[in-house]
Amino acid sequence: VQVEKTIKDDLEVLTVDNGEIRFSASAQFAPSIFSVQYKGHEWMDSPFPKPAPKSWWNPWFGGIAGLVEGTSLNSILKEKSSIDFAEKKDSKGNVWKGIRVSTRYEKHEIFKGLEIHKYFLVLPGVPVLCHTTEIVQNMGSYLHNKNFYTGCFLNPGTELKKSWGSFQSER
Repeated sequence: VQVEKTIKDDLEVLTVDNGEIRFSASAQFAPSIFSVQYKGHEWMDSPFPKPAPKSWWNPWFGGIAGLVEGTSLNSILKEKSSIDFAEKKDSKGNVWKGIRVSTRYEKHEIFKGLEIHKYFLVLPGVPVLCHTTEIVQNMGSYLHNKNFYTGCFLNPGTELKKSWGSFQSER
């Protein structure tokens, strides 16, 4: 798995490539993965390098991002986010490599002290992108009955019959 830091449109971009899937993120843009490429096709819809209005979202940054119920894209952009390369070992001993997107809520009144770490990980040569989330609760109160949403803004291309997705329900 190859990792690299580059500058695109004056923003630092972290990219991971496992030979099958290539994906990128920039903390200076948004706490999300803004690009996922597979077999030469860009699968993410994103306005990178700047958030922009789209439909009822303003701002909107697309890609793959997560929100806690009670927050918004606008409020998450006000928080401090960071992006780093990461590794996680699974129960079979495989080492997954990728990007960790972290957001620490300091300005949101209700969620102040909450940290969200979103991992986007791959194995060498395997066409699977794993996404998992770690929640660190230092809010001083119990985070009760709040859903965590992951939004995935796809760019399937012009031939919709050749596009498909598989998603697991929240149950």
